Amino acid sequence: MREYDVIVVGAGPSGSASAYFLAREGLSVLLLEKERLPRPKVCAGAVPLAVEGLLGFGVGEAVEGKVQAVTWIWRSDRATWRYPEPVLYTVMRDRLDALLVSKARAAGAQVLEGERAVRLDEGRNEVLVFTERGRYRCKFLVGADGAGSIVARYVGDVDPRRVVSTAEAEIWMPYEFLKACRGRAFVEIGAVPRGYGWVFPKADHLSAGIGGLGLRGVRKHLEGFLRSRLPGPVRMEVRIWAYPLWGARRRWVRGRMLLVGDAGAFANPLTGAGIYTGIWSGLLAAESLKEALSRRDLEDAYIRRVLGKMAPELYAARNLGLVYAFPGLTFRVFQLGLFRRNFLRGSYLGIWRHLTLGLGGYTSTQF
Repeated sequence: MREYDVIVVGAGPSGSASAYFLAREGLSVLLLEKERLPRPKVCAGAVPLAVEGLLGFGVGEAVEGKVQAVTWIWRSDRATWRYPEPVLYTVMRDRLDALLVSKARAAGAQVLEGERAVRLDEGRNEVLVFTERGRYRCKFLVGADGAGSIVARYVGDVDPRRVVSTAEAEIWMPYEFLKACRGRAFVEIGAVPRGYGWVFPKADHLSAGIGGLGLRGVRKHLEGFLRSRLPGPVRMEVRIWAYPLWGARRRWVRGRMLLVGDAGAFANPLTGAGIYTGIWSGLLAAESLKEALSRRDLEDAYIRRVLGKMAPELYAARNLGLVYAFPGLTFRVFQLGLFRRNFLRGSYLGIWRHLTLGLGGYTSTQF
């Protein structure tokens, strides 16, 4: 049985990015995916352009749309922020994941599809991964297998109070309506308790959904949101999912195993977005594993990077979650144009620091 430096379980953005970063460094990597690729995944699919800086390559072939205007909605009121250039990409997960997996393969990672991990056995110097079809040996293991991660069961528990429930519909509309939505994202503040609703443009359809912390009855909430914001769709596919936000997990590494992406609860606690933070956690994991293979302590290496690089941004985003307690006031702030330059392109930590020092440093910005 061949031994790998690292086995990555799960070929979503965090797992395939981890495999890519590791293989790029010359490590032997096996990426295990339980399904056949490409496969659909529920995801709002809004990604900041900064993701390309993390990856070191463009994701243009997976991009469905480019957002240059964001319309905020509160009851019957609207406020639109316009930008001279795109601030968000919209993607479909099957295409994005396929792109990232292809990059991991090209970098030297071995990819096995249809291999569901069912059991793990950690020894002093190795980890054995048992799948429905075989077993594999590695020095270290990355759990990138999402909210229901089998690897996470070996690492630590999730706080159920920090789990967001979502319902999303892929909606095919008449061409003229789609054309009017091109390049624009719509976000309804307070569409659901402790959450929001969204409509994002894709190449030939719209993605619309709702999400809220501990939200119940998500399908009913989605139906109400769609009735109030969209005309009758031509065709619609609905998916429901739940996943943990930052703050739901206190432990990301144990022994020779570590967690990335939704398995590690790295989703942004303000927006619920998980692609960028998942890839970021994959980059930090790769750096930590390379250090650990040089006989350094994996737990120290990974926690040091997570707490030093990601945590300040994510804790600031969690603090900014107070906007959900005051949706009307939040909308008025957005209506004035405050935070427009920074909210989508800047640092959550920077915004939080300005808030704690007072709003004097922010003015309405015109482009």
